[in-house]
Amino acid sequence: MRTSRRMLILTLFGVLCAGLANAARGMIAAGVSESTRTGFSNFVVAWLRVKPADKPFPWMLDPSKDVRRPEVAKQFEVSLDEVREHMTNADAAFVDARRPDQYAEGHLAGAYNVPSDDKETYMAAVYENVPQDQRVIIYCDGGECEASHSVFDHLRDSGFTNLKIFPPGWEVLGTTDLPIETGAAAAPDAEAGMTDESYVAPGDDATTSEEEGAPLEDESPPGDAQSESGDQP
Repeated sequence: MRTSRRMLILTLFGVLCAGLANAARGMIAAGVSESTRTGFSNFVVAWLRVKPADKPFPWMLDPSKDVRRPEVAKQFEVSLDEVREHMTNADAAFVDARRPDQYAEGHLAGAYNVPSDDKETYMAAVYENVPQDQRVIIYCDGGECEASHSVFDHLRDSGFTNLKIFPPGWEVLGTTDLPIETGAAAAPDAEAGMTDESYVAPGDDATTSEEEGAPLEDESPPGDAQSESGDQP
């Protein structure tokens, strides 16, 4: 989803550039003076290069926030001792960025499963239970795994402000004495409390009860039954 959004932004940016180029050609054809064209071009370039500190343009990558850069990643990393301390104090939420089948085989007790390739589907429990300013520690397999980075970006884009990554991941966590649980995360529909099959539109309850159990009343006009019985010899 994040990749598709970036592609859309880049496409729109390309359309914008093409429009500006056409505008420049139009000014030339209309005989607009060179000084005016130069001023317009300088204005456009200056606007594109301006980047507010807190709201960069989406097509510009801010290197200071790219957790894949080693010098940036270090400020967001936590050690095993810090993980242990947060587990003991119960003052942080843990997010497992691995696949659901890996999560089911074993994960830190209480960790939320947010697979890196299906993030939005599994985010309901995090949105519901984790305040956006709470410490959140993300882990994946460890080693060369980048799933935790992907989930980090998604959570940051969703407004979470206190994010950390444990780079050694499950490769280390699974060998410690930290509390471990097994079993799959609740299905996304179950988190929402309602599935398509269980949904009943307002007013359908009475109809259902009539169809399933209530006896059907004779809808023939009063007196018809008596008149018919009276006609019999």
